[in-house]
Amino acid sequence: MRLTEQFDAGVRALPLGFRLLRTPGVPARLTVPLLFTLVIYGGTLMLTLPSLLDWIASLRDGAPGWVLEWFGWMITAVQFLLAALLVLLVGWVGVLVASTLASPFYGQIAGIIETRLTGRAPRTNRSLAAEIGAGLVREMQKLAWALPRFLAVLLLSFVPGVNVIAAPLSFLLGAWIMAVQFADFTPENNGLPFKETRATLARRRALTLGFGVPTAVGIGIPLVNLLVAPAAVAGGTALWLRASGAWDGFSGLKETAEPVAPSAR
Repeated sequence: MRLTEQFDAGVRALPLGFRLLRTPGVPARLTVPLLFTLVIYGGTLMLTLPSLLDWIASLRDGAPGWVLEWFGWMITAVQFLLAALLVLLVGWVGVLVASTLASPFYGQIAGIIETRLTGRAPRTNRSLAAEIGAGLVREMQKLAWALPRFLAVLLLSFVPGVNVIAAPLSFLLGAWIMAVQFADFTPENNGLPFKETRATLARRRALTLGFGVPTAVGIGIPLVNLLVAPAAVAGGTALWLRASGAWDGFSGLKETAEPVAPSAR
């Protein structure tokens, strides 16, 4: 399968996630994750973004007039890229933290979607308390993996010259982290190690990035991310099942005349 087809299949996983949110049993589990996202993301935005944007605005301060005259457009472009990057980073970190707290609910949503698409429930036999504990530990593992990478990107954005290339590299990194974050609930439900999740998705890089790019954009947009996060859980479940070969791409859906996405193999 061509890389462009894999990427397109990944992109279509997020719209599919919105459709899967209508699965019976899923809407009732969305309230608490939405509240967590609203409170934590909103708080993160208010605490960090004003000072960061003030720093970006100060990039022109003290510059000689001839620099502003000849290179003002370049400074403006860098300011725009940095502002967009910082808004996305704040959104990604806020939603990652919110997802950690909401992981028991997201794990249940992923289990319902997996059962619908494959006809099989997750294979773990843990009690509710053990399920919640395991989910929180797993989310901490993901935070420990993701946050240092976000911090490295943030530090690069403060280095003159390097910050020009930091923005696109940061976005690609954010897209990858978002894809892994939201595709991991299903393997966690089935007792697979986080390392195995990363390895499986790494073998489907184009598919994974195809899902991660629109997810990263949506997660970084205020208010929009309230809906994108749960849709990404549902879409990430479908993506993982497709990438791991557990789902054929159309079983469990009403529209069974043709596959929803081409094969990810």
